[in-house]
Amino acid sequence: MEFAAFYKQELRPVLIFLYSQGATWDDAWDAAQDAFTDALKSWEEIHTPRSWVRTAAMRAAARRDKRRSTDVACAVRGDWLPRPIFTDLVVSTEAALVMRMLRRLPSRQGQVIALTTDGFKPREIASILGISSAAARTNLRLARRALVVMLEQPDARVKREEEASHEGK
Repeated sequence: MEFAAFYKQELRPVLIFLYSQGATWDDAWDAAQDAFTDALKSWEEIHTPRSWVRTAAMRAAARRDKRRSTDVACAVRGDWLPRPIFTDLVVSTEAALVMRMLRRLPSRQGQVIALTTDGFKPREIASILGISSAAARTNLRLARRALVVMLEQPDARVKREEEASHEGK
């Protein structure tokens, strides 16, 4: 696949993946752009681009978080790249609920379930996250259990709907 086609196909899923992991839309955009730029530089050597770009995007997002947490000023943003209007990244009400629930999971469980949603198998997830396949499967099992509990809590749905209405304001 040519890089341009890959970029068009994978940008939105990568943005949603990063957002589901706790990044803001702006941070997700920046981390995704960093990852895709690095992918373009090494395109001929990358054998599993979907995994590679998500790994690079997660690392880029983590670097941004680390810089922010150590009070080092973030790089000045230029306006030479058109930024999407993130409200145009329309997701269904159900998908928005799932993303909010993923953000409530422990970090590793959220990563594993989000990558599963993106179509990756535990072996691939293990490679992306640098963990064993058994750890990927365990985190997936724990994440599924936690999501079931969240869905079964009678007050949780009302609370999630209230959070959703506040996020839109």
